[in-house]
Amino acid sequence: MLDTTARTAGAPRRTARRPDERGTAVAPDVVEGRVAGRRTALVVGGVLAALAVAAGVAVAAALGGSAAPRALADPGAAVRWGAPLARAASDVAALGAVGSLVLAVLLLPSRTGVPGGATPEDRRRVVVGASRWALAWCAASLASAALLLADVAGLPLHEALAPDVLPLALDLQQCRALLASAWLAALVAVAARRGASTAAQALALVLAVAALVPPVVAGHAGHGEGRALALTALLLHVGAAAAWVGGLAALLLHLRRRTGALAAALPRYSALALVCCAAVTASGVLAATTRLPSWGDLQGSGYGLVVMAKALALALLVGLGAAHRRRSLPALAAGRPRALLRLAAVELIVVAVTAGLAAGLARTEPPPAPATHAAAASAASGLT
Repeated sequence: MLDTTARTAGAPRRTARRPDERGTAVAPDVVEGRVAGRRTALVVGGVLAALAVAAGVAVAAALGGSAAPRALADPGAAVRWGAPLARAASDVAALGAVGSLVLAVLLLPSRTGVPGGATPEDRRRVVVGASRWALAWCAASLASAALLLADVAGLPLHEALAPDVLPLALDLQQCRALLASAWLAALVAVAARRGASTAAQALALVLAVAALVPPVVAGHAGHGEGRALALTALLLHVGAAAAWVGGLAALLLHLRRRTGALAAALPRYSALALVCCAAVTASGVLAATTRLPSWGDLQGSGYGLVVMAKALALALLVGLGAAHRRRSLPALAAGRPRALLRLAAVELIVVAVTAGLAAGLARTEPPPAPATHAAAASAASGLT
């Protein structure tokens, strides 16, 4: 009896195996290795996305001159470069929040009656991810508002945050818009975290779409001739882009290891992406025509050059989307998801560059209208 007890106590301890997505038992050390590998991949992907955003901002600044030093009231390089970077970070976080909610509310079919459909745990994981994106959106919008105040005041950031200067942010329309967006993003984070029902998640999606509106209304489209047309085009452009590229990011981040749920959600996303791609293209062309006095300004102005760079990035995204339809979707249907995931990762890097270009474009002055040129020439002749 004692010998049996001794042998039992000295025997190697067996660890319980966990089933993976396919139901195959996997040892805990293998599971931990996979988790560590996924975290490393996410960190590397995040770094690459941040570099891509910075590259887009740098290209926009080089083409449009938005980060050039000023002769008077220069806030410094940290503010000149920090403002578009913060705005781009806000845009990327907005894409993540809206895209995750679109995935949870519109794209994920329930498991009932759908082979490989999403479980409640899958949906809840996506919504929690949307809450985290919304918190990042709120923080980036607040940072963007502070940097915008410093930029307009021509002061370094620490001086713009002084008690006698900071309240001036409420006098600036764009700062108020960013603060409103931050407030709505905070509501999205709470609603997504607390709301377990489909109705609550749909409310969070509505709030997220509403949070996209204030910066658009306060931007370039809010002034000048053709205000209503430009505003409508930009609202459509921003909303469709958020659903298109944000939905793709959500699919890649949340369902990359859930092949069944990914295959079930992709047909819905494919139809949505096609509509959104057409809307983004048409509204982008319309918005550009309202800001450029003539087609010659595409090459003759910094604003036009940034628009052309953004259009090139959009064309690349359209080409990658077509490649998805031709190659990735059949490969996924055949049980080979890696092709889709690789191509989607490349597509998201292009999206990050585009977000940087869009942030730089928002800080680039469009070329003046011909009437403005004539008025300036008349004033100059009157002084001579």
